[in-house]
Amino acid sequence: MKKTYLALSVAAAAVAFSAQSAVAQDYQMEVNAGYTSYSYDAGGDDSALGVGFNYYLEKVRTSGKPLAEAAFLGHNSNVGVSYKNTDKADVTDLGLNGEYWFEKIYAAANLTRYDDAVDDGINYDLRAGYMIDPALLAYVGLEDGDGYFESVLKLGAKYVTKIGSNNVNLEGQYATSDGESVISLGGDYYLNNELSVGAEVGIPSASGAENEIELRARYFFMPNISAQASYTLNSDYVDGDSALGLGVTARF
Repeated sequence: MKKTYLALSVAAAAVAFSAQSAVAQDYQMEVNAGYTSYSYDAGGDDSALGVGFNYYLEKVRTSGKPLAEAAFLGHNSNVGVSYKNTDKADVTDLGLNGEYWFEKIYAAANLTRYDDAVDDGINYDLRAGYMIDPALLAYVGLEDGDGYFESVLKLGAKYVTKIGSNNVNLEGQYATSDGESVISLGGDYYLNNELSVGAEVGIPSASGAENEIELRARYFFMPNISAQASYTLNSDYVDGDSALGLGVTARF
């Protein structure tokens, strides 16, 4: 419960400071760092630290856009690397990722090398999509690799639009594997171009599995620096498990 209060406090603080509006600033590189604290209903806890870097092939223009969605709205192709270490589980993940737009065609790939106490291998996440509208992406995807018993097929969409005078990000995905499926629905509401609050719910078809619920917020307190927080309940659809995430992103 204390972690829930902490996550909500971070979001409230972001709202309080949102009056100090940041001035948009273009960028071509992005660095992020994050910390996640896990709490398990069966007992025990764990934590993870991660860092990442993305390079955009062309400068990302931010003027007039929600800062968190500038690269998506600009169709900015990019490549990146990431590293994550989970402490007690003794798991290390090293990732390579990329997104590419060619006119209305979209492609993305994420390759992850994992190493834990008993095994290691490579997992991948591939997507191919089409921009139905400059701000509406529909895609199909495939997740597979050494850490999967069965391939995961995905069908999803992402849409950035306006409700009244404010921007919203809407996302939905259907994923299926070995007869089981998960429907994920989420969204972010932009109080202004610097501040967003959002939520996502994952609804699994498996009998007895709980819905996963995430609450999140992100605030650009400087034109090129943001802080973000998230709280997830029933992490990975296990009743009572939770995760609190905190992060910071810098752009250059």
